[in-house]
Amino acid sequence: MNTLVNINEIERIIGYSFVSKEYPILAFTHSSFANENGCQSNERVEFLGDSILNFIVAEALFSKSSASEGKLSRTRSNIVSEAPLASAVKALGLERYLLIGRSLVTVTDAVMADLFEAVVGAIYLDGGMEPARKFVLSALSDVISSGRSARMDYKSMLYELSQEQRFDVEFVEVGKDGPDHNPTFTCAVLVDGKELGRANAGSKKSAETAAAGIALGVLRSK
Repeated sequence: MNTLVNINEIERIIGYSFVSKEYPILAFTHSSFANENGCQSNERVEFLGDSILNFIVAEALFSKSSASEGKLSRTRSNIVSEAPLASAVKALGLERYLLIGRSLVTVTDAVMADLFEAVVGAIYLDGGMEPARKFVLSALSDVISSGRSARMDYKSMLYELSQEQRFDVEFVEVGKDGPDHNPTFTCAVLVDGKELGRANAGSKKSAETAAAGIALGVLRSK
């Protein structure tokens, strides 16, 4: 067992005790560390956690609001976006326990948001939906109660504008460069089929958000 991860401290912080101690180790192993040490990263459990997180937040919003499907979707998108997830990780201090490789210079908001999703996935795999739900609702209680993140991202703002002005929005990944543990994504945003913004970032979500910001600027200048 990897002793580099302080499992006891992590369990105290998140309020859940793992039956299988391999799950928290997996959740806190960034791909940069995994590639340098020949072990498994948290990417697969993060993928699962993303879906579980979306369901839990959707369920919570559905139970407390009679808003339309479009409004619920936009609100959920705000809540599970990079900024509030990273803020939750920082508030808990979980980023201190992330195993990172020498190639990762900075633990960005995107990395911390991925960590949050990985923790959700690890809890779900170990204990099922109920403890995963308890963690999510506790960690994101403020943002779920308010119905939006403290800082709505450009992507969500663009979707809201598309609802008001009735145009179609599509995000397209047009490129990916660099090593697997430290990639750079290039994403474009299409408005009614026409590209209005393109940006590069260390995660697909961040590239889409930056591209959306460019598109908003173009639309507002018209």
